[in-house]
Amino acid sequence: MRTQMNRFQRFNPMAGNFNGQGPGMAPNQQGGYTLFVYNIGFQATDRTLWQLISPFGTVQKVNVMLDHEKNQCKGYGFVTMTNYQEAQNAINCLNGHFYQGRVLQVSFKNQSQQQQQQQQVTLGN
Repeated sequence: MRTQMNRFQRFNPMAGNFNGQGPGMAPNQQGGYTLFVYNIGFQATDRTLWQLISPFGTVQKVNVMLDHEKNQCKGYGFVTMTNYQEAQNAINCLNGHFYQGRVLQVSFKNQSQQQQQQQQVTLGN
């Protein structure tokens, strides 16, 4: 019989399982840069979103938002990436890209993350 997965467990591509832990990841690791990915379609899963974003860099966490009444994706999700430059590259390459007949909208979840990073880069130069 199939066991129900805890709703807080997420797909971790490093471990190949759904417990949120993998090699080199500490429990409850904080940090990273969270991307908001919209218009991914109603059939999207954590795994398909990871496959879309992972070519651009290290992915810490993937979370596709689900409608539990309809048992399908709501059409958007969140991806946490380790490196700012990789996250920015994913945004630059995927925002406006056609994916399964839809135009993706990809941005930082919190625009202040982007502004803080840009200020740090400016001050460092």
